[in-house]
Parts: sequence; C-alpha cells; structure tokens
Amino acid sequence: MSPIARSLQHLNSSASLPGVLDAACVAFETLLAEIRAHEDPDSPMFAALVMAAASAADGRDAVLLAPSLPWPPTPPEPELPAAAGLADGSPGVIELMAALCQALVSRLRQVAGTAADSRDQNACRAAIRSARAAGDLLAGTSR
Repeated sequence: MSPIARSLQHLNSSASLPGVLDAACVAFETLLAEIRAHEDPDSPMFAALVMAAASAADGRDAVLLAPSLPWPPTPPEPELPAAAGLADGSPGVIELMAALCQALVSRLRQVAGTAADSRDQNACRAAIRSARAAGDLLAGTSR
C-alpha cells in the first residue's frame, strides 16, 4: 500500500477531533512528500504541482495550530522513491492524491462542526481551504 493510500485509510478511520487532526497532519505531510517526489521541471504539470505543494504545506501548518492536535503529531511514513514520474504516465498517483485532498476536506469539515474551541474550528477551516486548493490543482493536472 502506498503512503498516500495509508494516509487516506488512517484519515477515514479516525473518529475523534484529535485523531482526525493527527491524521490530517500526517496526510498533508505525506501529500507534500509525494508531490515533491513527482515534481519534474520539464513536465507541463510542474507549475500546478508546485502550487499544490504550497497548499499542502499551508494545510499542514493550519492543522499544527489546532490546540486539540496531539503533541507531538504522528510522524509521516518514511518517504519512498517515486515509482514513476508523472511525465511517464502515472495518473493514478495524481488521482489518489486528489482523493486524499477530498477526504481531508470531508473529514475536517465533519470535525470542525463538533469542535468546541474556536481555534480548532479556525484551524480546520484553514486546512479545508488548503486541501480544496491542492485538490483542485491536482484534479486539473489529471485531465
């Protein structure tokens, strides 16, 4: 199972606010590492991937500000070398990354509605905006 698929599974299986925040932090880190592993300056997707990476980093940073995030957060899985560059035709990787962004939006929206602390709500909302932006960029590269 790929790190993105593991992050997706972890995010979807988390039930509590702290659990989802921790899984979201790992998911953003994993997403960022996977995007970076596939960046190729010669690819027509390069600009979109760089911007998606920036959005993933912003999402991670937003989650780090949530007071309900367990500290220290779970470290992401060790980065593995990319199996194939995106220019070599690996749209499945892009689609999986976009699916992770969609799951981040969904799960963070769910827990934002239950968070009692406005700082948790604000962190979730900021992370949602970042996940949505990254997902839109990634979805645009797979067309």
